[in-house]
Amino acid sequence: DVLRAQNAQLQAMLSQFMSNASAGQPANAVLSKQITRLMQQNTELTAQLSTGGPAEAAALGMGAQTETLKNNLLMSQADIRHLQLDLEFHQTKLEQFLNENAELAEQLSQTKAELIVHKRVLEA
Repeated sequence: DVLRAQNAQLQAMLSQFMSNASAGQPANAVLSKQITRLMQQNTELTAQLSTGGPAEAAALGMGAQTETLKNNLLMSQADIRHLQLDLEFHQTKLEQFLNENAELAEQLSQTKAELIVHKRVLEA
């Protein structure tokens, strides 16, 4: 039951991420928080699954539940990797935009300087 609740929390966090991202919150911040939470959940699920081996789970009649939890864990790990790739992509795009912004600011500064020079020439 505890593992099911944690899996439900994982699914809720992913849903929250999707709604936050669609609401326009900064993608990097949302992704970072979600990756951190998913990694914590992943660690907890892994620890709980590893405390009782398959023989113990079978003895307790929990083989199917354990298999479901393992599948959920694998899906969570895939979600984590996907979010990490998204974060890397957004960080790269951010760097590109910042570089482009700096270049445009430099061009604007040069154009303003040229405009001042041309104004002085015309006034002379």
